[in-house]
Amino acid sequence: AGLSAHLAARPVLPQAEPRAFFAATYALMPALLIGISNGRLGMIVLAIALPPLLRLAWRCDESWQRAGVMALAIAFTAAWVPITWFFAVVSAIVSAAMWRKDVRRRARLAFIVIASWALLFPVSMDWLRHPSTMMRAAGADMPGVKSRSFLDVLLLQPGGPASPLSYVSVGLLLAAAATLIQRRRARRVVVGW
Repeated sequence: AGLSAHLAARPVLPQAEPRAFFAATYALMPALLIGISNGRLGMIVLAIALPPLLRLAWRCDESWQRAGVMALAIAFTAAWVPITWFFAVVSAIVSAAMWRKDVRRRARLAFIVIASWALLFPVSMDWLRHPSTMMRAAGADMPGVKSRSFLDVLLLQPGGPASPLSYVSVGLLLAAAATLIQRRRARRVVVGW
């Protein structure tokens, strides 16, 4: 996930240090670690696929080839985490509203949504009939693993037997907050977070 984020962030963060900090922070996200410790395979696939997916989304409506690649990427990701398709539809609607006069861009956005839905046809019909099925993802909760509290998420505690003590991650949070004090790098750190 960190390598995926590092490579996908290259156009946005051309300097290596902020990009590495962003990638490490992304790979150690509490939600990701909690999902992995609970045995959610879809969370792992989404964590790896999301940075390239967002990079593709940046300019996917400029050509039909990019629209096709984006439709395949959304279909692949939605096969593991179905709610991805819903967010793609919402993003396409917002983008289409921004490009009211450009009919070609709107047609490509419609193609992305329809093609990604069609690629997952038997399952995607179930999403329309029962929208709650979009909330399911590959993998399941492991027996005996308790759900995490808000404090656990805030302190970057993923849970599980190998989880460090809570005071260990407080230092990481304080160090990240201390980097915001420097004015010249504050913007890069905020972008990384």
